[in-house]
Amino acid sequence: MLIDRLLELTEMANGEADVRLNSVIVHETETGYAQCFREDAINPRMGLIALDDIKFSEAIRNAWPDPELFDKLKRGERFANPLRV
Repeated sequence: MLIDRLLELTEMANGEADVRLNSVIVHETETGYAQCFREDAINPRMGLIALDDIKFSEAIRNAWPDPELFDKLKRGERFANPLRV
């Protein structure tokens, strides 16, 4: 849900098209990982995920280049990809 919202609000600048989330992989150990597909995240049987239910600690938010990023995301503010990275 979080990535879908971010992609929805991002103005692409380098010819990107049809960018979407397929899955997320979290490496838990040196040899093990967990993978969640987009279909899992939007499946009502798995439980609905609302942006307002997601919480980040102040320490995590302060580590971001823009500590207000998540609030902007929830307000629906648009983001522009840089022309160069």
